[in-house]
Amino acid sequence: MNPAETALRLVAPIYEAATDPAHWPDILHQFANEVGGTTTGFLVHDAPARLNNSVSAVINVDPSLKSEYDAYYHSVNLHARKISTTEFETVSSSQNYIAESELLQSEYYNDFLKRYELFHLLAGFVAGDAKQSISMYSFRSLRAGPFSNESFQLLQLLIPHFQNAAKLHSRLGAMHAGIESLNTLSAAVFAVNVEGQILHMNDSACRIVEANDGLTAPLAKIMTWSRGEHIELLAAIHNASRAAMGNGLKAEGTLSIHRPSGKRPYAVRVRPIRSSRLLGGTQTSGAVVFIVDPESADQVDPDVFIRSFGLTQAEAKVAIILMNGKSLEECAAELKISMNTARTHLKRTLSKTGTQRQAELVRLLLKSFGRLRS
Repeated sequence: MNPAETALRLVAPIYEAATDPAHWPDILHQFANEVGGTTTGFLVHDAPARLNNSVSAVINVDPSLKSEYDAYYHSVNLHARKISTTEFETVSSSQNYIAESELLQSEYYNDFLKRYELFHLLAGFVAGDAKQSISMYSFRSLRAGPFSNESFQLLQLLIPHFQNAAKLHSRLGAMHAGIESLNTLSAAVFAVNVEGQILHMNDSACRIVEANDGLTAPLAKIMTWSRGEHIELLAAIHNASRAAMGNGLKAEGTLSIHRPSGKRPYAVRVRPIRSSRLLGGTQTSGAVVFIVDPESADQVDPDVFIRSFGLTQAEAKVAIILMNGKSLEECAAELKISMNTARTHLKRTLSKTGTQRQAELVRLLLKSFGRLRS
């Protein structure tokens, strides 16, 4: 197996499944066949605020395995215990963090895994963000031997695409109720083909185009004010589209679009997509362009950050004011609170978002694409 060539064959279906979860079993079967695995799964665990957008797909699994695991054997899962206490790369195989002799002597293997002929594990674990975790795994039997280095390399190449697909699935989850659901997103969303031709855009995207301040859409084609940034944006769209078609592995692009008005630049993120729902009714590939206008950050409902990061109402108001580029002193004055109270809110917000500094917090909030308005 050539890991790079195999990855190219699998990348396009991964992005197709991001918008149609019915395709996940097919992808898992292809992956399992390539690595010689049996029970194989892709799990996306979203925090309660996004549970409706979670993904859970498993193949080659005995019907009684899940019920037995949930009832008891999750509590003696030696793989999970070792993984939680061992430093490991994003992708790992069981032989790298647990001795075969230890697993063979365990209750977890002898009373559970052995009955289902499961032993060796190849897995990739990714923290999508503070509210999402992603895992991709495949088992094989003891007699089949450990997973090969090529299998390890293949999963390493695919993990970023599984991660992108999971994020895209979560961000566009509301679309399954209809394309009009895009208008519930606070970020501007453009669905484009490989050439940058706009096929769909939401209300926020329409407002940005109408403002004609750094980004326009002549003849329904996305275009920026700066020639250099236009070339950069089209390159990101092209790379994302190639990844969705299975012709490239560079899937995501980020850039800034400057504005002649002098206002702060738009923050842009480009992701692959393969969906007839967005791409003109035919099953083809393209890209989704998410754009956040930092100048309109004050329009964000505090509930967005309450749901996404577990902030209180007061903490969310502080976060939104800081997003507008104001200082903590200005924030305290605007909210009519003391500096000590403002510092307390900031400290708690940093903790809840996993950031260390105010600047890092602002970057995180500005990159929070596709948050749902309440």
